[in-house]
Amino acid sequence: MSTFLDARTSQNASAYASILIPFPAVDTSVLIGVIGLQVINPTGVIRTQFSGIIGLAFPIPGSGPTDIEISVVRGSASTDLEVFALKRTFNVGDTGIQVLNFSGADYNVPPPVSQQLVYSMFVSSSTLIPIRNGPESFLGAVYCD
Repeated sequence: MSTFLDARTSQNASAYASILIPFPAVDTSVLIGVIGLQVINPTGVIRTQFSGIIGLAFPIPGSGPTDIEISVVRGSASTDLEVFALKRTFNVGDTGIQVLNFSGADYNVPPPVSQQLVYSMFVSSSTLIPIRNGPESFLGAVYCD
């Protein structure tokens, strides 16, 4: 039987149109959320379940497709171990509001020496057309056997 250890939420923007943030550069990872899960005296296999959402506005048609990439890493830097990745391509005619949500897992996680597992959610865009407009949330829960 599984044992619940901890759950956390990182809420960057709680509603549609609550932020208007352009991407700073093409194909540059932008931090959306960070969670630190407490893992104290785990027994057996450690696993993490996580999910997230991001709202994007495409105010004008692009001259080509736009790739949006979401990644979740175990750690706090975009170069840390990637445990989940998602890529969605939006076509030239895709304007208006687009919402991306996901769920994923990290299985058989080594017990952290610090007794805290850190996960971070990043997003990048292949063009400067989309604008982050909310919502933006990242949440996770950790369990052991």
